[in-house]
Amino acid sequence: MSWPARTAFFVAHFAAIAFSSALLISRVQAAGGCTLGRVAELPIAMAGYRPMITAKINDKEARFVLDSGAFFSLMSAATAAEFDLKLHHAPFGFRLQGVGGQVDTQVATVKEFKIAGALIHNVDFLVGGSEVGGEGLIGQNFLEQWDVEYDFSKGVVRLFKPDGCRKYRLAYWVTPGQSVSEMEIEPVVNARMHTIGVGYVNGQKIRVMFDTGAYTSVLSLRAAARAGIKTDSPGVVEAGYSGGIGRRMVKNYIATASSFKIGDDEEIKNARLRIADTDLPDADMLLGSDFFVSHHVFVANSQHKLYVTYNGGPVFNLTKTVSAVTAQATDVPKDEAPKDEAPKDEAPKDRAASDHGG
Repeated sequence: MSWPARTAFFVAHFAAIAFSSALLISRVQAAGGCTLGRVAELPIAMAGYRPMITAKINDKEARFVLDSGAFFSLMSAATAAEFDLKLHHAPFGFRLQGVGGQVDTQVATVKEFKIAGALIHNVDFLVGGSEVGGEGLIGQNFLEQWDVEYDFSKGVVRLFKPDGCRKYRLAYWVTPGQSVSEMEIEPVVNARMHTIGVGYVNGQKIRVMFDTGAYTSVLSLRAAARAGIKTDSPGVVEAGYSGGIGRRMVKNYIATASSFKIGDDEEIKNARLRIADTDLPDADMLLGSDFFVSHHVFVANSQHKLYVTYNGGPVFNLTKTVSAVTAQATDVPKDEAPKDEAPKDEAPKDRAASDHGG
């Protein structure tokens, strides 16, 4: 089955998730005639670097990782069994692929799924792969319907329906004099249900995926090499291994880039980055939940733009030993989850000494 056909199948089977406009809880006047209708406010609890959201499956509480890097919401077979969900076949040939290998998938239908105060009937989840923390993942088939504000430092994600906002900057929280970086992102459907923009490492253009399900940001070795960074370059150190939905583990390294830049006003000089011996099918780098903790991010799907402001603190989690789950649904990047909380490298020093525009 082709990618467009797979996408159409799953979007059609999740269409009921759309909230009614009657659920608008407030309106934010962003600028001029632009109004942001706030559809929902989702409390987020950070479990380490896992952004967790509480929902209900058939009136039983369940906790999910909110994963902007997942093309579709996912649970493991063990979770499906725990909630007594019947399984049926996914489209022929559909598999989950990640750093650790491939697994076959099935589909579970939740008769009653409650999230953000809304009760939705007959919601489908992909079933397969490893345990990912909590009961599963809430992915882009939920998120892409709105503009999404990720405010992890305040413990909340907000969903908006904009009205008359196409020409306006939507970083409504910015105070006078505060710097905001703006960047173009690809339409979600064109990007195979991902949030993807352009970044630069040492001036080398890379594709960047904004992935809250990746618990540490990571640059592929192939992209690092294009930017002049190799595993035997001066200052590169080993940083443990990461795994995925299969059994294979990949080696991680910490390296220093002279410059890391995204958007029009977000640059870090002498940036210390995690690089890994893995190929990311749709991107060169994952900007994970460590980046989201240190930044306020607004994904304006309505405009195909993304807005970022810096909160402060370490930009990247540079824990030396990491065990990760990096899964892709057919072509879709997924998670990384640190288990060993070793002391973090002094990323703030890099940033404080940088020419950061904020």
